[in-house]
Amino acid sequence: MWFFPLVSAYAALIMPLTLYSFVYPDGLPGLADRTGHAYEMFFGIGLGLVAGYLLGVQKRSFMTILLVGWGASRVTHLWFPFSWWSLACQAVFVLALLWRLVPKLRVAKKWRNRMLVPLMVMLGLLPLIAVVAAQLSGVWAQHNRLAGSSLLLFALLMVYMGGRAIAPAAAGAHQERGRDLQARVQPRLEGALIVLLGGAALVQPWVRPELVGVVVAIAGILVLVRLARWRLGSLWGRTDLLCLGVGYGWLGLGLLMFGVTRLLHWPSTAILHMITVGALGTLSTGMMARVVLRRTLGVPPPPVGLVLITLCLAVATLSRCAADVHWLLPRADWLRVSVAAWSTAYAGLTVWLFMAVLYGGKSTNPGVRL
Repeated sequence: MWFFPLVSAYAALIMPLTLYSFVYPDGLPGLADRTGHAYEMFFGIGLGLVAGYLLGVQKRSFMTILLVGWGASRVTHLWFPFSWWSLACQAVFVLALLWRLVPKLRVAKKWRNRMLVPLMVMLGLLPLIAVVAAQLSGVWAQHNRLAGSSLLLFALLMVYMGGRAIAPAAAGAHQERGRDLQARVQPRLEGALIVLLGGAALVQPWVRPELVGVVVAIAGILVLVRLARWRLGSLWGRTDLLCLGVGYGWLGLGLLMFGVTRLLHWPSTAILHMITVGALGTLSTGMMARVVLRRTLGVPPPPVGLVLITLCLAVATLSRCAADVHWLLPRADWLRVSVAAWSTAYAGLTVWLFMAVLYGGKSTNPGVRL
């Protein structure tokens, strides 16, 4: 359970450090440009969340190695970005994660579940490829291509994990109210999304952006259709599900708009943050709070707190989007608002998680079941 509070604390700190490093020359070298910022969002925060959610309870010795590898890779990348030291530490974390995770995922029988194996392998190898590419070329020459593939692979992971968290919980909540939810996992939609997003991630470095745009836009529409069929709007007593639904909505909208920008050759930087800030932020905070508080204290997350966190992340997302269109306020002011809202959300969550882990019962979380 320690991965979640530590990743949450890191997420709360990383954005102010990024903004400072963008502006001042004495900032952290690993956060001084968009390349380092994207690397930490995907492979620092993102992979840390995956480790906490999918691994479940492990031996203390193994978790110590994993945490040390994750922490060391963060430190080395922040001070020595894309160095061999960064590669070595990231390799320890990634290889340890895959060593335990891949055998666990391979027991799945359905192809939609087994696809997590190649997905996790690709997500684990991408940061190592990025460092090697930077060392060989002097710069991360393939940054845009690797970043685009990383974004789509993490979007696919959020489609899968978010759906597997929301669908059974929504079905149970509807059943408690005397209703039967027919559209649960929606395997055909899930399969289509796996093919669309997985295929787009694999081919996007080499094909025309218009083709990728069409595929990703269709995937975004399917995500929104899947969300609508869960009928979360009628579950007003389940704040945890409603907030997860908001995150899933950000994911669908972000994919749709990202596809449109690729199709029309518009700038996509602002839209990308609907996925990385809106979707990743809202889904990760909701799932961390839900898992940790239920496993340690046996209670659901406080509704008011969840709503405030979700609202803060919505402010962070919209402010980050507004920064690129220079609407009403200067860009720097919008960025400050976005960073403050993001860090407030994760700081509040971090307090919850540390208190739950320190004072709650012993976790028996087996990790995700497929």
